[in-house]
Amino acid sequence: MTKTLSITEARQQLMELATNLEKDPGIVEVTRRGKSVMVIMPIAQYEAIRETLEISADPALLSSIERGLADARKGRVRSLKSVRKQLAV
Repeated sequence: MTKTLSITEARQQLMELATNLEKDPGIVEVTRRGKSVMVIMPIAQYEAIRETLEISADPALLSSIERGLADARKGRVRSLKSVRKQLAV
């Protein structure tokens, strides 16, 4: 669900918005005098966005992900079973 509401409408519908976003996740854009000032979204969606931003801001982590993807493309992969056996898990 993506919708736009004025700040007055958002205030009046806050409880309903929370219920609706739990059932149908999306973003509600809130405007004041016709200009966007904030968004309302489910916490899980916000946390996913925040985690993505944190990962993209970490050069070492991005490099590690890129190396892993390159290994996978070249077929340098191992089964979960073999990894567990090596780690004795």
